Amino acid sequence: MKMCVASIGTILGIIMGLYLKGIAFFLLAISFIFLLLILLFISKKVSIKKNIALCLIFLVCILIFYLYVGFLESKYNKIYQYDKEELKLQAIVITDAEKQEYKDVYTIKVLNIEALSNSLQEENKQIEEKNKLIVRDDETSTKLLLYIKENSNSVNQLNYGDKIEITGIYEKPEVARNEGGFDYSMYLKGKEISGIITAKSVKVIEKNKINLIQKFIHDLKKNLIEKIREVLPEKASSLCIGLILGDKSYISEEVQNSFRQSNLSHMLAISGAHVSYILLGITSLFQLLRIHKRWSNILVILFLVFFMMLVGFTPSVTRACIMCILTLASNIFFTKPNVYTSLAISSIVILLINPYYILDIGFQLSFGGTIGIILLMNRKLEKQNIERENKSRANKLIEENKEWKSKILSKIFSCIKPIAQVSISANLIILPIMAYHFNTISLTFIISNLLASPILAVSLIGSMIFIFILLIFKPLAVIISFILSPILEILTFIAKITGKLPFSQILIPTPNMWQIFLYYLLLILYKFRNQISKLKNIIFILIIFLILAPYFIKFPMSNLSIKFIDVGQGDSTLIETPSRKTILIDGGGSEVGSFDVGEKTLLPFLLDNNIMQIDYMLFSHLDTDHCGRATYIVRKNKSKKHYNF
Repeated sequence: MKMCVASIGTILGIIMGLYLKGIAFFLLAISFIFLLLILLFISKKVSIKKNIALCLIFLVCILIFYLYVGFLESKYNKIYQYDKEELKLQAIVITDAEKQEYKDVYTIKVLNIEALSNSLQEENKQIEEKNKLIVRDDETSTKLLLYIKENSNSVNQLNYGDKIEITGIYEKPEVARNEGGFDYSMYLKGKEISGIITAKSVKVIEKNKINLIQKFIHDLKKNLIEKIREVLPEKASSLCIGLILGDKSYISEEVQNSFRQSNLSHMLAISGAHVSYILLGITSLFQLLRIHKRWSNILVILFLVFFMMLVGFTPSVTRACIMCILTLASNIFFTKPNVYTSLAISSIVILLINPYYILDIGFQLSFGGTIGIILLMNRKLEKQNIERENKSRANKLIEENKEWKSKILSKIFSCIKPIAQVSISANLIILPIMAYHFNTISLTFIISNLLASPILAVSLIGSMIFIFILLIFKPLAVIISFILSPILEILTFIAKITGKLPFSQILIPTPNMWQIFLYYLLLILYKFRNQISKLKNIIFILIIFLILAPYFIKFPMSNLSIKFIDVGQGDSTLIETPSRKTILIDGGGSEVGSFDVGEKTLLPFLLDNNIMQIDYMLFSHLDTDHCGRATYIVRKNKSKKHYNF
């Protein structure tokens, strides 16, 4: 209970630190009183002293993480002062090159910074005189993206662990240019990156200036990827690397879109299912080797720590591994594991490492799905009910018709039902998250998960066996690849087919925060429906109506609304009349590059403003930068009429 309250306080403190600033303490007091009243109301078996202790824990966690976020924000602002300035710095390369259009991109860890412009030199001297510090005090935790353009006055290739000296122009990351748009600065903060430096010159000072453990893990991962790509075909190898090592950079955009459209994108992010299958393989191996159970648990914990380092401490992996480690630790010390406590501790640890993970979609989906399975599905009772239902159904079928078909149907039903229950429980919680970030909901997620889950299990287990044998005896791994490759291709095929089913992706406007709050309130009320009065049906109907009303009822506005949309090159303007008629003038675009402004900027902006259809579309002229990407809206049937003038 204490850890769950601490976790809620942690999340609330981070949200306050990120968004509420000045009014945070007012909301803090309101939240404190609200939680106190709730605890006093529902915790009848808990003493007043314990309720007060829980409230104090809640308050302390809010304050600590509110101040923590404020400290990190000030650290980033220190780096942002260098925006558009020429810098000279020393750093260590901590990633391999990522090939992008006309440039190579690296992530670097900064050791020291020197401003070359006169204005910043004077400012830094004043800071040094007053405080005896400049950005150098925070530089050991400062990361930057390094852009090295083609044909620049720099080295051709940098290696992981190189200590380098760079001269270049620093740029702070962009914030959202449109209301509700993509905030690149927050995205980079989730990766602990403070901005971008475009190199004018780069010089390698020293090689292999990196921690030996980090170097070993990097080389191992790189070697594994190379061997997998050498043995398996391209499509199968990219999927195998994504499933086991969590690296999706080799998976084509087309395949990733197929998994996204079929509501199977969670299968490409290593999470609880992946970790459970890995644990199954490791523990089975230890059992064959007849290792004592306690020592086996210790070795599994060490392996999970190593595995987190191998895949890069992504939130979903870290959550799953920490929960497994806590469960194994409880077995070692002969204590009873508590799934709620494990989930709360994992969230606090992850957010302590980086509070900005709270904005990470992977973090939200991983914890949301797990919470859904835990809260909406009582595993023990469900298992007992399933067994009873299966036995009774099987007995009836055998009595009515003693054919072999009845037994097969009973077994199929017993396998399908748990998968469907888990899928529904997880998706009920993550549905608002998907709607908020992707503006889509799916009514076919059960079909896609039922078809793909068994194949995913076989793919994961097969991939683990394949990689293990690949490290030991390559010729045998080549033979296994002929079996594994078709299985991986079947998984991709299922994602492609189910993504094209009707209602697999229903486009909806971005829900407001109050709608999301009401949705989760509805789930909570349903969970405790037996404790609610006889008016519960009326309450459910009222909440559902309030959630859906903005999508169907359009109230007239008092004023004409004109909004200018930042579409990069070109112009775009949205006009909304008092009678709620919508007019889009131009849509932006570019003659070069593959970025689709219509899909990535224009349509999300319309959905963020609760606009599903444009009544009139006007083009000032037919140049590409004014109408080239607005055609995406026409293709999506979001415009009734379009003219040029």
